[in-house]
Amino acid sequence: MMWSTVILFLVFLLSLRVFKTLQLRAKLPPGPKGLPILGNLLQLQRTRPWLAFDKWTKQYGPIVYLNIAGQNTVVLGTRKAAVDLFERQSNVYSDRTHCVVLNVLAGGMHWAWRQADELWKRQR
Repeated sequence: MMWSTVILFLVFLLSLRVFKTLQLRAKLPPGPKGLPILGNLLQLQRTRPWLAFDKWTKQYGPIVYLNIAGQNTVVLGTRKAAVDLFERQSNVYSDRTHCVVLNVLAGGMHWAWRQADELWKRQR
């Protein structure tokens, strides 16, 4: 009885993980499928990875999603894609990474790494 409960719980956790992964993948740009842990790492040339990026942008479009050893990566294959993201939509993509530990240690007074929120805009 106890083993069946444990197995049922593990199946539930695995199903939840698969669902969240599929849900996240649906929001990302297209890109090549990778291996479970290494992602697309083995598909890149060590000395000239841009050749693979070029091939993938021709195959999948100007914006390509990769997972390189667990690190989510987006490749912008054209100048137009880069300008669209970094100039026209800079308010969406120009913020800093939120660091909870730094915020707690500095008491919210870490101006060099602070996100561009309302307090940052007023103090600027």
